[in-house]
Amino acid sequence: MNIKSVLIAGASGGLGSAIAVNLAARGATLTLVSRNEARLHALDVAGHRVALDLRDPDSGRAVIDAAIEHAGRFDVVVKCLEEEVSS
Repeated sequence: MNIKSVLIAGASGGLGSAIAVNLAARGATLTLVSRNEARLHALDVAGHRVALDLRDPDSGRAVIDAAIEHAGRFDVVVKCLEEEVSS
């Protein structure tokens, strides 16, 4: 696999955690992002964990900085975020 470093936003949800497990098994270096800190730390995969809310406009830079600090770069970004629907 050529993908070496992956940033997964929404890593503690069902789809995000399944992707994390799959990529970890393939040897990828993971940066795992979730606003739910408890579920993020409960994930049974190796990776750098970043607990923050990406709905905050200032959080994007922090996530990128964390991924680069942890892995030196990222090859892929996976977005598995829940979207709020207003009525």
